[in-house]
Amino acid sequence: MKTYSADQLEEVINARSRFAMLACLNAAGTTDFQTLCDQVEITSGNLSQHLARLEEAGYVTTDRVMVDRRPKTMVTLTEAGRRAFVDYVVAMRNMVRDVPDPVAQLRKKKP
Repeated sequence: MKTYSADQLEEVINARSRFAMLACLNAAGTTDFQTLCDQVEITSGNLSQHLARLEEAGYVTTDRVMVDRRPKTMVTLTEAGRRAFVDYVVAMRNMVRDVPDPVAQLRKKKP
């Protein structure tokens, strides 16, 4: 019997903004703070709080570098973060594997 236990989902990643951040970083590997803020579409204050939580979990690292004589914060997905993100996506896929095609379901319901 298939299990649909929410315990399969990593709580740190389960917050939608943190999931979006990890998805962005999974694609980019490393990006600067402002780009991540723009991509995830949250305020810099919220991004800072979520980054702190992801750093505590060991999923990202942040480094301050100088670019054109200006400080820039770079955010990098760690190997542990990549593994946790992939595991989360696999767990989600397993949970929804038996869900019928939602697009087909919507088409059937159109009058």
